[in-house]
Order: sequence, then C-alpha cells, then structure tokens
Amino acid sequence: MIEISAQDTRIQIAPEFGCAVTQFQFGERNILRGTSSLSAVANDPREAACFPCVPWFGRLTEPLVSGTKQYAIKSNLPVCDDQFAIHGDGWVNAWVPSVVDESALTCTYLHQPTRGNYPFKYSAQQRFCATPAGLEISLGVRNESMNAIPVGLGLHPFFLRTATTRLTVSADEIWTPPSHDQPGDQRPTEPSTDFRQTNVLPDSGIDHTLLGWDGIARIENSGGVTTLRSDAPYLHLYAPIGQGYFCLEPITQLPGKFGNRLLNTGEDHVLTLSIEYTPN
Repeated sequence: MIEISAQDTRIQIAPEFGCAVTQFQFGERNILRGTSSLSAVANDPREAACFPCVPWFGRLTEPLVSGTKQYAIKSNLPVCDDQFAIHGDGWVNAWVPSVVDESALTCTYLHQPTRGNYPFKYSAQQRFCATPAGLEISLGVRNESMNAIPVGLGLHPFFLRTATTRLTVSADEIWTPPSHDQPGDQRPTEPSTDFRQTNVLPDSGIDHTLLGWDGIARIENSGGVTTLRSDAPYLHLYAPIGQGYFCLEPITQLPGKFGNRLLNTGEDHVLTLSIEYTPN
C-alpha cells in the first residue's frame, strides 16, 4: 500500500489489489468510506473506497460483439456475480507503480487477452494526485492491439451516507440498465430521482444513470460539502437500501451499451475525476 498526502489530505492506494483507493481522509474525516482491511479488498474489491472500471463499466449480459465476431467473457468476480463479467479487468488485477512522490502516484496495468476474458490487448494508467482540497484521479486506456477495440471507463467511489446526506446533480433524465431479460429504459426523472434541487437519497434504493448532467455533483453532510467534477458524459448513482454508503460513478458509456465507443490502434481514452471537500 502507498500513501500520498498534501496538507490535510491523506490518501492510501493499493496497486496490488486493483489499484484501489483504500482511504481518503481530510484531517480526521473520511471523505470516502474507509476500507476495513487490505485482506477484505483482496477477497472482494467492492470493499475498497474507490476502484477503476476499465475497459468497461457494468455487467456484460450478452457476448461482446466486435466486427463480425462474438466473444463470450466469463465471470471475473464470482463473489459479486457468478454469471456475468462486471466492471472490466482493472479492479481484479494488480497494477504496477511507475511514478511515486509525496503527493502523486501513477500506476499501470497491461492486459494480455486469454480465452474467456476481454479479447484485446490494451494498457491502462491511473494517476492519483493529493491536493490541499482533496483528490484528483485520471484513468486512461490505450489500444495496444492491431484492431479497433471497444472501450468504456468508470470510477467507482463509495461515499458515506447519513441522515443528513443531501445530493445536488443537474440531470433531468435517468437510464435503467438492461438485464438479461429486460431492455434498458430512459425516462424523465421523478421527485425521488430528481436532484436538480438538493434532495435526499430515496429510501427505496436506486441503481440508475443520471443523464444530462453538467459534470458537477455536490454532496452535503453535517460536517461539510463534497464536490465532484468530471469530464465524463454520465454519472451513475447507486444507493442500496439500508446501507451507510452510496456511489456516484462518472462513466463514459451507459451500462448495457458497451461497444459503441471504438478505440483505434495507439489511441487513448481518458476519464478524469476530482473530489474536493470543504468543511463547514
């Protein structure tokens, strides 16, 4: 595990376990849900504070189609889903630290295709930077194969949820991801899913993509305000029933729509996210 810091900001990253963030603190306050232990992350990457989704986000409920070929990709995290592959390769493989200093860390992952996994060669890079205001992450993928390949990116941070949590996001539509027997559904927001005016998270749970957002999201808690900024076109909101966390995930492809974005040989695709905390 590697720690970077800047003034009151302290971040811990585990390159060997999916290059996951395991702690992000501002002073004594956890900005992301803290990880109980490295062994917990090793057993289940969903125990991390934040992990990368590369080269796709969401579940692959159908074979991957590229050109005239179809590729069946097996489950990559059976403890999460024993039927479908989910969230790509990055979060379930070790990364290699390449640049480290007091406030920044860069790690790389090189994917070699084998039968049953993502069938194209690519490299991924994740750069973390601790700032006096918070955390900046850049996640990129480069096509290292001889053909154009389908790609998508996502970052999956877990935020603390309390009775005082309020969310503001300027999105006017939502997307329900497809399942193996239901198509995806795009529709206007309803009172429980409309965060254009500051709103609470629904008690009934939510697992939808927010459409039409401007790249900024604001989380209010009793201690202060956390602000997200990203160049991603979509923001996925996951808030399960009865849990003390929720996820705001910037993504470059809609869940269930993987394959629409093709990356040419040697081309890069990059996603950025900053998380800044302002105490009251």
